[in-house]
Amino acid sequence: IPVVKRDLPRARQLLAEAGHADGIDLTMEFRDGRRGEEIARQLGEAGIRVTLRSGPWNEVFARLRAGQIAFYFGGISAPTADASDVLDSFLHTREVEQGYGSTNYTGYSNPALDELIEASAASRDMAARRGLLQRALRIPTEGLYHVPLFVPYDLYGMRTDVLWEPRLDRLLLGAEM
Repeated sequence: IPVVKRDLPRARQLLAEAGHADGIDLTMEFRDGRRGEEIARQLGEAGIRVTLRSGPWNEVFARLRAGQIAFYFGGISAPTADASDVLDSFLHTREVEQGYGSTNYTGYSNPALDELIEASAASRDMAARRGLLQRALRIPTEGLYHVPLFVPYDLYGMRTDVLWEPRLDRLLLGAEM
């Protein structure tokens, strides 16, 4: 999936077309310990003035679940390294009783995306499933509803006589070294 190129003039034009020719003021909320300054700086270049508001995770999470946060900076991971970890719970329309959308607190809903997610879950052909997941990942990426910012990497140091492969779930288990 190609990375969307940064286009500040187009961003300002879109803001103006939406009725915000002088820019817009938003509050971005996140849990304590995260840093939002760089995001705010970059958005400011496009005319989006961001006020940062951090808080204890339990309070932020309660407000997020209640739909009381309009602009949120958070993190999501796929512990199994399978795209369905993110698609099923985070991006599928909230249908918790059917096992979908359990962490979709934004109300995002896209029937075409839901259809691809469900088809991938039902597929027993791994090549076909991979194609469905790739098509599904294009929808939120191209629509910029959720904007992926970065992937954290872990750095490890060890002696040359220690044999170890990092786990996909990022857990450090001494028994595996």
